[in-house]
Amino acid sequence: MATVTTAPTRSTAPSTTPRSLLEIQPLEFESHFTREPFLIRHHLSDHPLFQIERLLELAKALPPENIEYNAGQLPLSVDPNMTPMNGLSVAETIERIQTCKSWMAIKYVENDPKYRDLLHACLDEVRPHSEPIAPGMQKAHGFIFLSSPNSVTPYHIDPEHNFLLQIRGGKTIGMYDGRDKTLLTEQNLEGFYSDKHRNLKLDEARKDDDLPALGEESERCFRLVQHHVPHARSRQASSAVLDQSRSPGARLFSDSGWQEQAA
Repeated sequence: MATVTTAPTRSTAPSTTPRSLLEIQPLEFESHFTREPFLIRHHLSDHPLFQIERLLELAKALPPENIEYNAGQLPLSVDPNMTPMNGLSVAETIERIQTCKSWMAIKYVENDPKYRDLLHACLDEVRPHSEPIAPGMQKAHGFIFLSSPNSVTPYHIDPEHNFLLQIRGGKTIGMYDGRDKTLLTEQNLEGFYSDKHRNLKLDEARKDDDLPALGEESERCFRLVQHHVPHARSRQASSAVLDQSRSPGARLFSDSGWQEQAA
């Protein structure tokens, strides 16, 4: 299977020179944004807001509807009504994420002022590159994903421009071309934009029809949308920086697909 495999960021010696949160290659961004997935580097792996203790504090402070979690070892395609729970509380899931075979999404973290500041700091670095292509950045949201080893995020589609930043652990991502209407049909899109669940069904015979590999990289951020995700041998955390654009061209990218697995 063509994949992208991420690895944990290596810590570097402290520097007195302020550095950016993201490293963006302008020419690659210009040629790929809203068209194809691509990789950029980030410097967030040691950030205190992504430590387990701080994430536990965040989850306790957010409304219950902002936390989604379930058993992690799932097949590629899952009926959302049949997704098994893990039998634990939110706090227990976070504290035991290394061993509890679970997946969790902490949604709309911008409701916490410190996470909101970090989210907007990231997007402020993206904006000079995205505005000429898809102007009108709006509705900025941040999601944080926690996954136990060998967890799988089922095949699904998201509506936003996504930057997926792998913070800790490894993840394998398979991405699918949403312009291929044999993979993503008009019925799929109509259902999704009519507020049906994000999960889609992927024919097992097509699971190897993902996009060509981008290579094995570390400290990377992915600009993608529709996907399935299997996760790694160690606990892993990802942060998704999401925004929508007023540009009518934004929907092209929302039709693209991806899948992930932690490694």
